[in-house]
Amino acid sequence: MPTDTSCLQVTVVGSRTVNRSFDLGGGSGGLSQLVAVASKPIDDHVCAAFRETEERLRAVGMPIEVALDAQPGRFSSAVAAVAELRHVIDVEMVSALAG
Repeated sequence: MPTDTSCLQVTVVGSRTVNRSFDLGGGSGGLSQLVAVASKPIDDHVCAAFRETEERLRAVGMPIEVALDAQPGRFSSAVAAVAELRHVIDVEMVSALAG
């Protein structure tokens, strides 16, 4: 049975795939390719936020629904990484794409 952690991980990995390697019809790329044209530093920050979020979710080491009580520090760290990733996508990435 999937846990909330595995669902979060699948969502983050799927989003990263769209960002890094999803074919946008031109044969390669992903959103990252478009963001990098507008701003390489923003693209680097987006990629780093994806990596950090994946690392912190893996570090929880248990279902996130259990980690709140069992590992509050790791839980808080994972929640903060997800929130940061969302901010980076919603603000920085969208700003770069909007030009």
